[in-house]
Amino acid sequence: MLRHVLRLAWNRKTSNLLILLEIILSFLVIFSVTAYGVNHWLNSREPMGYDITNVWRLYMENSSRDLPTEERLEKERQLLRAVRSFDVVEAASVMHYPPHAGWTSRDGWELGDRELRTEVVAASPEHPDVFGLDLVTGRFFEDADRHLPYQPVVINRHLALEAFDTVDCIGEAIWQPSEEAGDIERDEGDDREKRVVGVIEDFRKRGEYSELQSILFEPYFVGQHEEELFFIALKLKPDAGPAFEEEAHRQLTALAPGWAFTFSSLEDQRDRYRRRHLTQLLTGGLIAGFLILMVALGLLGVLWQSVTRRTVELGLRRAKGATAGRIRDQILGELLVVTLIGMLLATIVIAQLPLTGLLDFLTGPVIAWAYALSALIMLLFVTLSGLYPSWLASRVQPAVALHHE
Repeated sequence: MLRHVLRLAWNRKTSNLLILLEIILSFLVIFSVTAYGVNHWLNSREPMGYDITNVWRLYMENSSRDLPTEERLEKERQLLRAVRSFDVVEAASVMHYPPHAGWTSRDGWELGDRELRTEVVAASPEHPDVFGLDLVTGRFFEDADRHLPYQPVVINRHLALEAFDTVDCIGEAIWQPSEEAGDIERDEGDDREKRVVGVIEDFRKRGEYSELQSILFEPYFVGQHEEELFFIALKLKPDAGPAFEEEAHRQLTALAPGWAFTFSSLEDQRDRYRRRHLTQLLTGGLIAGFLILMVALGLLGVLWQSVTRRTVELGLRRAKGATAGRIRDQILGELLVVTLIGMLLATIVIAQLPLTGLLDFLTGPVIAWAYALSALIMLLFVTLSGLYPSWLASRVQPAVALHHE
């Protein structure tokens, strides 16, 4: 039976060409949307590396840009002390840049034969108290680190494995400015040696749907760091009410009249982040669904026309003893053979996607899950599209063939 169906599909290769092209295009669209959704699902199952429950961020904007540096640094120290003095604040940390802020800072350099690209985050020693970081080994920053001859850094597990192949890398220099490390070259920034003092679990700063990335924390000491302070992360007590924001805004404005202060909950920021990504996924799904619907209608029309043209052939088969069920299976079998050929050709295109870098999130698990789901969806919708035409074919009577003769 299979050989017979293959032969019939091959003999009708010209008329099946349009169906084949529609199937290839549909499968590629289904795979792309499914891969995007699978990537989100797999990433959402991984730990975030921090906790934002009852964590707020305070955005401070200094409208007096002409303030002398020392005066600005002193004002920042006063504001941080004022924030920490509030009864509902359990801990406060300076961070450039907090999760879901939409701001980022990236750096790159060579370490031996490895090229490192990391996201750089400046954070004060209180950062673990605010975000509940999981320390793998070593420690986080301390006030005494102000006076070290090198710059201490804390990296996440992903960067430790990428740079040193192990998390046991405390004391290792991840960047050196000395001539002895001539093969280590950094793009720009602090010219002090960067030495690892701690490794934390993977920290997915961009959100739960984001890819795993390398993170490097640099110490931020208020009053010493030259970069202007914009964000303070606050860990609030569970009983902190809405009155806190109003009172804090009033006190901070009185302390720094020329500054603007904006409070926002990181949990609210995360909800907006989720809605934005899920909206993108839903939009892609709707577009793909509309395209599949159009293809299904086109496929239905092509098959319907094919059955009409093959009335004589089908009638002769019925006259020779073929049952209605075998006619139906023949039509569906030919369609599934063409579908499998189209999926095979589409697979060749899909295999090239990781090499092109067009869909950089295509990892092994994403491809495996997306391909399996896409194949299932494709076979299901093709089978449904072929049910009615195959039923029409099974209704052809031998007398019809004799009438045409």
